[in-house]
Amino acid sequence: MDIKIGDYQIKKVDELNLVVEHYRPANLSKNPLIAAKQSHKKKWHFVGYYDKVENALNKIVSHSLANNEEIKSANNLIEKIEELRKFIRDAIPAK
Repeated sequence: MDIKIGDYQIKKVDELNLVVEHYRPANLSKNPLIAAKQSHKKKWHFVGYYDKVENALNKIVSHSLANNEEIKSANNLIEKIEELRKFIRDAIPAK
């Protein structure tokens, strides 16, 4: 499973865990001599591990408060996932 929202992605690591990553340039050293030698390319940076998609999406929303469009799309996705989970719970007969 791979979900990409803007510069963020959610990946399924194993049966129980999801990882959230942010695509951004690496933090550069404050020393100009060292910073000149460091790579300025963007790469995926670890944000956190989560057990549910909703929790991972909430982290993306809280981590990217700068972009309103990303927040709206993530919130819409969270709502759709919650609706789908309720639908599945109602469709499966109780034991």
